[in-house]
Amino acid sequence: MRVRIAALLCLLAANVANATDGPSVSNWSGFYLGIDGGYGFGQQPLSGSCIPANLCLAPILSGMTLGGYDVGGHAGYNFQHGIWLGGVEADFGTSGITGSSSATLSVPGFTTTTLSQSDAFDYLASGRVRIGVLPFETVLIYGTGGIAWTRVSISTSTTTLFPPGACPICVSTATAPTSLLGWVAGGGVEASLARFGAPNVLLRLEDLFYDFGTQGSSSSTCSPVPSCGAISTSSSGALIVNVVRAGLSVKF
Repeated sequence: MRVRIAALLCLLAANVANATDGPSVSNWSGFYLGIDGGYGFGQQPLSGSCIPANLCLAPILSGMTLGGYDVGGHAGYNFQHGIWLGGVEADFGTSGITGSSSATLSVPGFTTTTLSQSDAFDYLASGRVRIGVLPFETVLIYGTGGIAWTRVSISTSTTTLFPPGACPICVSTATAPTSLLGWVAGGGVEASLARFGAPNVLLRLEDLFYDFGTQGSSSSTCSPVPSCGAISTSSSGALIVNVVRAGLSVKF
């Protein structure tokens, strides 16, 4: 009887030790490659100024709504210790996230000026660390953060209409593709398909928040006086975007 009790205690201790050590069905450590895709959205508030102030009959933009797809790939490496996981990851995705805003100011019988701005993200990329916990042997909940970079084209157009006999129609357009560095933070959940016979296949759903600081644009147009001098307008605001995406990874 004592031998049986001792054997049972040893078996129970072994089970507790295995549970403490973490997942046994799915090993998360190692290098992985994957693809991902989703949708990015956000609001860019804008505030503006006009020079010279005494001649400024120009509209000021108030903000724009951003939205569009984000599709790309990622690569990383995981380090597992029991139920805890750490790792590094880099990703790159082509983007269709765009936004636009316009405003018009009219002075009856004098001028009508329309100002518009559009933003278009060419790509989104980041290098991040990941820290997570495994509440179940095949499920990972993680937080992530790091540096982000993008290339965004900011286009501005100003059109001023004057009455006959005054200044001619004045149109100004400018496009400035710019590479920007910022930061990214977020989190997600990832699941291994180990219980379905594919331990090296991982599915994820994550939400990432990108911040590229204050960005803006400027343009010039004719002044509403016979001398046809130049009026300069500028708009600027925080360039931020939120991306929700799903992904599939293969661990090697």
